[in-house]
Amino acid sequence: MKLTESEKQAITNGETICATEDGIKIIVVRADVDEKSRKFFYTDEPLTEEEQLLALQQAEERADWNAPEMDVYDELDPRNQQ
Repeated sequence: MKLTESEKQAITNGETICATEDGIKIIVVRADVDEKSRKFFYTDEPLTEEEQLLALQQAEERADWNAPEMDVYDELDPRNQQ
């Protein structure tokens, strides 16, 4: 990939470049800028208990587990039988 002078200047300034290569949208960013953002957004550390609970709650919301029609599963759960 060959960059124009203005694209090189943008990359030098830490900016990203959006481009399309063979019909594929790509983003070009300086390696050190990418590394900094990866450290901010990604981690290999395990989630805390609070983060795990939040992730489970968000999954419940996406799955719509709290919808009224899902109550039948609560009723069928043997742990709820008396």
